[in-house]
Amino acid sequence: MKKIVIGTKNETKYQLYKNLFSYFNEKKIELEKISKKIVASSDLKESLNDIVANAILKAQTYARKSGFLTLADDTAIFIPALNNEPGIAVRRWGGILPKEINDAEWERFFLNKIKNLQIAEPACIKRQVIAISKPNGECKIIENNFFGKIKVPGAGIYKSGGPFSAYFFLDQCQRFESELTKDDEDILYAEFKLKVIESILELDPNFFV
Repeated sequence: MKKIVIGTKNETKYQLYKNLFSYFNEKKIELEKISKKIVASSDLKESLNDIVANAILKAQTYARKSGFLTLADDTAIFIPALNNEPGIAVRRWGGILPKEINDAEWERFFLNKIKNLQIAEPACIKRQVIAISKPNGECKIIENNFFGKIKVPGAGIYKSGGPFSAYFFLDQCQRFESELTKDDEDILYAEFKLKVIESILELDPNFFV
């Protein structure tokens, strides 16, 4: 069986990709999360300024270490009213917050930032860059942009590790990100799924044969 490694240690993100590409099962292609051993042994020094470089770094590193085609991404959040904070490294708010911050602490920090704006429903952009790499380093890049606003109070629920999703109201589907159904995700990522298949075929024309 052929395999595509999802280069993330984030379970929520892994499940998203697993759901999006469930039809790969029909092609006998296995999707697998990167192993903890590989993550622990990888010295990734991610940039706070270059989201594309971060996605490529993760995809190429994990592909080389795993020996399989690997998909990895990096995400940035831009709130124009906050001078485009937090930017890259959302969890660390662009490097201001410690890596060890928990969901509740991050949420308090975030809500205080929004409260101080005194702007109802500030605009927000989520930029996602995906890199797909072969073990030899050959790589393809795909980009997604999601547009919406910050709403407080939010949805009230979020998945562990992602409190922002309870406050990001997406224009494309008129739902909070934390409330997206599988059908919503299929619609949001429809073009992305096609681009992933095209990129894989460019990297390996016989991958699906």
